[in-house]
Amino acid sequence: MRKLFFLILVCILPDLFAQSIGPWTQKAQFPGPGRHRGFGFVIGNKAYIGGGWNSAQIWNDFWEYDPGTNTWTQKGTLPGGAALSSVGFAIGTKGYFVLGLDASFNDIYTLWEYNPVTNSWLAKSTYPGFSGWGYECFVIGNRVYIGEEWSTDIYAWDQSNNTWYWGSAPFTFDRDEVGLSLNGFGYWATATNGAGLWKFNPSGAIWTQLPTMPTPGITEASGFAVGGKLYVGSGQYLATGERLNNFWEFDPVTNQWKQINELPALERDDAIGFTIGNRGYLCTGTNGNNLQDLWEFNPVLATGVDGISSPIRVRIYPNPVIRDATIHIEGIDTNEPLQLIIYDLNGNLVKSASFSENEFKFTRGDLADGTYIYSVSSGSGAFCSGKIILL
Repeated sequence: MRKLFFLILVCILPDLFAQSIGPWTQKAQFPGPGRHRGFGFVIGNKAYIGGGWNSAQIWNDFWEYDPGTNTWTQKGTLPGGAALSSVGFAIGTKGYFVLGLDASFNDIYTLWEYNPVTNSWLAKSTYPGFSGWGYECFVIGNRVYIGEEWSTDIYAWDQSNNTWYWGSAPFTFDRDEVGLSLNGFGYWATATNGAGLWKFNPSGAIWTQLPTMPTPGITEASGFAVGGKLYVGSGQYLATGERLNNFWEFDPVTNQWKQINELPALERDDAIGFTIGNRGYLCTGTNGNNLQDLWEFNPVLATGVDGISSPIRVRIYPNPVIRDATIHIEGIDTNEPLQLIIYDLNGNLVKSASFSENEFKFTRGDLADGTYIYSVSSGSGAFCSGKIILL
């Protein structure tokens, strides 16, 4: 009998990022190379992330994240080589990926099934439509629904009989949208014009158009469904290409959107969003630099107003900073404790300071020249963030 052995590399990373900013808490950094356009899925209480690229190399590594221990474990490599911009999803106790491009930029048509118990992959059926990249999906019951870019076609794969079914949507699927599942319904965000939202009811295959997001059209966004609501953010504006760290919340009960606490980190697109239990997560992505940071989102702490971002306004002068600078904050209650946190472009916390006035002096100390991300938060969780440059 031939026995297969998998090399398991466990990365025990200290929880250096326990600092919470509003609803966001930075967790253990993704230990693989920085990347974007990877895929992910959640089985039980663990997340799995694989593939992606850094605009030069397409990756074939595969990782497991355990929020209980805040650690990453490297698993067996992807079948068939590397995978760029594949669709990832889970049904029950199995995970899957399909579509996208392999290491030679060939289309991936095989649907691969991952068994976390054996750490092994099994080839399932072949995707029946046109392959490509930038596809999205949502899962309802034992079926996944994949929208085919630049068409109204939607293909559903049924896990119980390994069979694909064809359907049609009342709108044209774009590339790099956000597919989410919530309470037995599917949702398609940033659809049609980059800001739309559609709801899918599998009973009768009925699509319903919902209120448009309160933002200009965006693409390459990410999202998760948690706490009975949908969250969509990051990405970039279709018209300008400006990358974002903004986030929006949609409540299916009130049928309303509101802008909430932005991600207190670098703007990015093509990140991986997922949900474990009552928390949402956002990992990796790119803003020109390929990122490795992982952020956990607690919906209970989210604050915001329809179409309005944080009321806090920060002025830093001079900026760029040579030795020190004055940081002036407006629109915040100075009776609450305030905190400044600074991250490098890899998402590492490099400096923090507490203060209680609306103006204080920032000294760079031994921080090297370069661009950094700052965030200012209050005791109530309100915050804003931006860039600070050291020369």
